[in-house]
Amino acid sequence: MALIRSSLLLFLVFFPRGPRLPVNGVETKYTWRTAVLVAFICLLHGLLTVIISVVLLAAKPHLLQAWANTLGIVATALAGVQYIPQIWMTWHLGHVGSLSIPMMMIQTPGSFVWSASLAGRLGVEGWSTWGIFLVTGCLQGCLLVMGIMFEYKARKEAREQVSIVISREEIVKLTQRSLAQSILIDMAITLKQMMKEERTWRLREHH
Repeated sequence: MALIRSSLLLFLVFFPRGPRLPVNGVETKYTWRTAVLVAFICLLHGLLTVIISVVLLAAKPHLLQAWANTLGIVATALAGVQYIPQIWMTWHLGHVGSLSIPMMMIQTPGSFVWSASLAGRLGVEGWSTWGIFLVTGCLQGCLLVMGIMFEYKARKEAREQVSIVISREEIVKLTQRSLAQSILIDMAITLKQMMKEERTWRLREHH
């Protein structure tokens, strides 16, 4: 819970205060007012969840399991809302952007391990508790696979670009070397011709 509050606070602190957020020269509709509205909705959702849980616990405890299942379904849907746009954006851009591959390599197996741990303790009846971690693990896994694929592709293209540059430099060097050799050969031929002409001229003078 403290991590959620901290994340929400950091979201508000670091959200740009400018009137618009330019993205690739196009202004978007997300403003500081949007950030405050999102934070307010999150806080209201958390408050309502706590109030309803306390009321059910005090008045109708037999409905707590149904309420827990409902919260699990809502949490799973919100996880989809969180990850699916990111997955689509990552696939559309063709690179990981600011996503951290090492972080996802830690989180993805952790989600499956935590889900298995909860499933072992709660059983099938606790599907609303461990199901959310299973779903988020799958969604994080999709991001991780795409991130590794795009990172490998980017490094491969970088190596190919370097090899192309090196090949061009070698071609330039060979061309320069061949040009220098051609100039030296032409100079040698010209010098031999001049020496031959000079010998011929001296022989004529001698005769």
